[in-house]
Amino acid sequence: MNRFSLLLFFLFTTVFFQQPLLAQSDDGDKPSVEHNFRPGISFNYSPHSFKGWGTVQNSKMVFVNGQLWHTSVKPNNVSLRIGSELIFTHWVQYPENGIDGPRDQRVGFGLVPFHFVVPFSNHPITPFVSASFGLIFFNDRLPAIDGASLNYKLSSGLGVEIDVGTDHKVQLGYRLQHISNGNSTVENPGIDSHVFFANFIFAKW
Repeated sequence: MNRFSLLLFFLFTTVFFQQPLLAQSDDGDKPSVEHNFRPGISFNYSPHSFKGWGTVQNSKMVFVNGQLWHTSVKPNNVSLRIGSELIFTHWVQYPENGIDGPRDQRVGFGLVPFHFVVPFSNHPITPFVSASFGLIFFNDRLPAIDGASLNYKLSSGLGVEIDVGTDHKVQLGYRLQHISNGNSTVENPGIDSHVFFANFIFAKW
């Protein structure tokens, strides 16, 4: 298992380790579950990809997602937020040979049905960890000949959440992201990227 795999495993374990706490609070009461829609928008930039699970290096990405946070589970002081995202546009530029040289590009859209966030406090400035899974459909195969248009996206990261005014939040952070076709075609190069994000959420929890 390489370093990228270990870090993803650590971050996902951090998020889902909260599940035993979500089952029952200390006094035996059930955790509170709130369903309330909170819209947001996410801006993401990846200046570089590296060889991890995937093999494509030196790619760049820019993508914009619409967010809809719909569920918050709170036993005691632990909180798990659950949302979904619509990938409005996802642009990727990558070297055709996976390392350097001539470059190609793709534009796509997609859906992130599951996005989890675990904040570590309820203060105006709060650190958090996150994890998500989604699908991207590009305008052409990636790579061009033996790849696939439909790809899967797995990401995990951390950041800080800042209260802005009385009704909004800003999240700034970093995530590791893996994109691949899951071996659904002959060639599955995969792209592992460093991603920096800024999320704007138009309601508070």
